[in-house]
Amino acid sequence: MLEGPVVAGVAVLPLFWYALVMGITPGPNNLMLAASGMNFGVRRSVPHILGVFVGFTTLATVAALGLGALYLAAPNLQLVSRYLGAAFLLYFSWRLAWAGGSDQGGRSTPLRFHEAALFQIINPKGWLYAISSASAFLSSEGFAAVAVLTVTAAVVTVISTVTWTCFGTVLARLITSPRVRQRVNWLFAASLLALIPLIVGDPS
Repeated sequence: MLEGPVVAGVAVLPLFWYALVMGITPGPNNLMLAASGMNFGVRRSVPHILGVFVGFTTLATVAALGLGALYLAAPNLQLVSRYLGAAFLLYFSWRLAWAGGSDQGGRSTPLRFHEAALFQIINPKGWLYAISSASAFLSSEGFAAVAVLTVTAAVVTVISTVTWTCFGTVLARLITSPRVRQRVNWLFAASLLALIPLIVGDPS
């Protein structure tokens, strides 16, 4: 009774709450979206949001279809993805450190759709969710069960991406000083850099 409705062999409520906790907690995507919301607003961050949505839901789907098992069986591929993910965070941290300053003259730009979408392939937190949710909640190999996981991932991705982007816009309204905003950007950049040792050292 505590599991709630079961659709195609998937306990929907436990899956949703697990996905929500994984999706809403701080991670590379959420920190980057908050920074984007603060520096560029929701409208200009839409390509970034859509890139995360498409990339992550695709990752969740293919992992549930069996790619997750292949990923786990290929330690060299995991190593490559971790280092690529670390390199991307280093690149974005550099961009973020110089975004929103008073001397930028509008030259900084938000993350583009394809950049955000491709990052999902090398995002260890995304792989962790995709593989763990498939192994924990997918009791059958039918396409209906995979569809339940995909829809859940899509719903939670919308919730988390919009929430964190809006959080960034709230920060922008509270921070009126360009100098303070620049320091907050440095804080976001430092937070992303702090994730790099965790990504390189242990993908889980």
